[in-house]
Formats: sequence, C-alpha cells, structure tokens
Amino acid sequence: MIFDLDDTLYPEMEHVVGAFKPVSRYLERQFKGQKHFFDMMVEVFRAGRSKKVFNAVLEEMGLPHDQQLIATLVSIYRAHQPIIRPFPGARETMRALRTRFRVGLLTDGHLETQRKKVRALGIAQYFDRIIYTDEHGKDWWKPSRLGFEEMQRSFGLSGAQCAYIADNPLKDFYAPNTMGWLTIRVRSKDGLYARLEASGDYKARSQIDQIASVLRILENCGRG
Repeated sequence: MIFDLDDTLYPEMEHVVGAFKPVSRYLERQFKGQKHFFDMMVEVFRAGRSKKVFNAVLEEMGLPHDQQLIATLVSIYRAHQPIIRPFPGARETMRALRTRFRVGLLTDGHLETQRKKVRALGIAQYFDRIIYTDEHGKDWWKPSRLGFEEMQRSFGLSGAQCAYIADNPLKDFYAPNTMGWLTIRVRSKDGLYARLEASGDYKARSQIDQIASVLRILENCGRG
C-alpha cells in the first residue's frame, strides 16, 4: 500500500496558506504601503495558477520584480516550518494497514519541503519505505514510472500486489495504472484537484472521498 502525500494524507492548502504568510510579510517590508499580498496569493493559487504565484501577484499589482526577488520568495516559501495535521482517520487507517501490508510513501515536490511536511505530520513511523522523488532528480517526478518501479523492487512485489492512493489525476495514476497496480483516488471536497476529471490510464480505478474509506475499498476487492 503506497501513499501520495499532498492532499492525500493531509489538506495541502494548510501548508500553502501557512507558507504564503512569511512571503507576504517579506513583500510588505520590501514594498512599503502595499498590502493584500497574502489574499492575492491565495486567490491566484486557488485559480489554478500555482506554478508562478509570486510572479502573477506582483504583475497584477504592478510592482517591479526580477529573478532574484522571485528566487528569494521561493526560498522563504520553502524554508517555512509547516503546521499541518493529517486528515481525520489517516493515522488510524495507516496503522490498520500496517498490520496486513507493507506501507510506503511516494511523493513529488522540493525535497526539503516534503521532508518538513512528513516531520510536521509525525507520520514517518507508519511507512516501511519513503521515496522522495526529488532526491533522485526531476526524471523521477510523476508521471514517471521510476519511483513506482523502485518501490515495487524494494518490496519484492509485482504490479498486481501493489496499490497507490493519491489525489491528482494529472500525474498520480498513469504510471501505476500501466504497471498493473490498483489505483485509488482520494477526492476530498476541498482538495486542490478535486474538480479535475481524467480518462484512460490517467484515471484511478477506484475513488473515495476520505482516506479512511481505503479500508472499505480493500474489503470490497477481497470479496471480489
């Protein structure tokens, strides 16, 4: 049983909002008299423009910026110590799964940021193996199969013996689907990718609205 991290085991927006706060404070010091940086960042992020939030906010506010300023803002964002909590039932679900399965975590994202999230959540003890794809380079980021192949190899299992539980149909399910894994989408109502639809190998084979329902999916598979 392999898990994704963001918006699968905890609400990702908690981390995003927390990290935007120190960035906003820095910008308020740099641009005296300017306010609303935080609100603008949240608005831009929720609108789906998550890749270049800082650029977009400064452009919309008509403020000068260069690569050095953007790099500083990214650094502040990544240095943020997150205060985040697992979804209700996440700990209990992983604890129950560990009595029956090997359990792993496979997550994309900036390496130190993802490590900080795992430490803040206090969940490392639930996993037999954690793969931070960024530790191996961008070639390992999903939808690449490399992380899934390594997890499968390290557990000594074949595709049909593995499952991936995640949230983002743009990248999470393609590789495990093509490898014969069971794929389960956690589609919580406030998830950042909850409104996205997918088809073919990008679509998870099963869907749930909360992490605790993983156990129900497995029971149904067992009866089948």
